[in-house]
Amino acid sequence: MLRRIRELFNDVFRQADLVLLALCIGTSLFGILMIASATRYMHTSKLVLVQAAALCIGAVLYIVVSQVDLNELAKYWKWIFLVGVVFILLLATPLGIAGDTGNKAWLEFPFLPVKVQPAEIVKLTFIIVLAKQLAWLKKNRDLRSISSIVMLAAHFGVIFALYYKISSDMGSALVFLFIFACMCFVAGVALRWFLIGGGAALYFFKFKKPKADTKGGDELDEYDFGEDEDDEDEPTPEDEEPAQDKEE
Repeated sequence: MLRRIRELFNDVFRQADLVLLALCIGTSLFGILMIASATRYMHTSKLVLVQAAALCIGAVLYIVVSQVDLNELAKYWKWIFLVGVVFILLLATPLGIAGDTGNKAWLEFPFLPVKVQPAEIVKLTFIIVLAKQLAWLKKNRDLRSISSIVMLAAHFGVIFALYYKISSDMGSALVFLFIFACMCFVAGVALRWFLIGGGAALYFFKFKKPKADTKGGDELDEYDFGEDEDDEDEPTPEDEEPAQDKEE
């Protein structure tokens, strides 16, 4: 019995990336310290305890997930991609809510006590499918070719455009862009494609994307700021002259 437990722990530590786990735990502990400092005036440790419990659950889940054979899981990439798309489309249903963020980026299920942010789930499905795609293209085609770049860009474009169109959450959408760029760079995509893509993105955001209207409307022109009352209280030159005559 003890031998089996020992072998299980040895297998876990052999397959898990302990450096990555240590970095994640370190940054999480720093975040908990910041929360404790920011909420000290509230005289409650509830938020700190919640984050600490989440850290423990996350560490356990990391160890469990590290035992999954991603090569076997990636064989079901079509279903994994479909799961990601479904979670994005759920934002367009009554389950999708904006919450306090102003972006429709949360799902509220009646049977769950917490809200679910589908972007976090779609990030996992996107990484798995993109890794499978990059591995297949590298083995069967050339990552430097135009056809390979078109296939990669189509995959990214569908996820990016669909998520941003429904949620209007540019922050999470840019995370998909960062993940896509990093994975393509590590896989060996030619540098010129990054320059071309960066130039196209700069051109779009600089010249083509509609700019927000920061100019005030005409509503303020009709608003009474109390200037008329101030004018009535201030003495006019005609009112001041009789007062000066009385003093003389």
